[in-house]
Amino acid sequence: MASAIQSRPLSPLSSTGHTNWIFGLAFHPDGTRIASAGADGTVRLWETAGGREILTLRGHHDRVHGVAFSPNGAHLASASADGVVRIWETELGDELERKNATFSGCGRNLSSLLFDAS
Repeated sequence: MASAIQSRPLSPLSSTGHTNWIFGLAFHPDGTRIASAGADGTVRLWETAGGREILTLRGHHDRVHGVAFSPNGAHLASASADGVVRIWETELGDELERKNATFSGCGRNLSSLLFDAS
């Protein structure tokens, strides 16, 4: 896989990261980091250059399906099968906000996210 921003191969993510499947990935707007959404209920931030894990974000109580960076890269949203969307600060990993994201009637969970750039 090549980074569209830097046009060079990406290093593999560390084998010491998620303990189960990875369901989603998102590139930081400047291309220096990747966020991963895991079946182990964690969100992890990685360096793209070396594949080193930078942060592990814990708080979800079920598998995490999707992640998305804000346009400026300062925040990261994560959506989980626990029915919660969490907003994280990306430098220290602090949880800033959480919202219920279950949908009545369809029996499904939110699995994809996108920040509005406006």
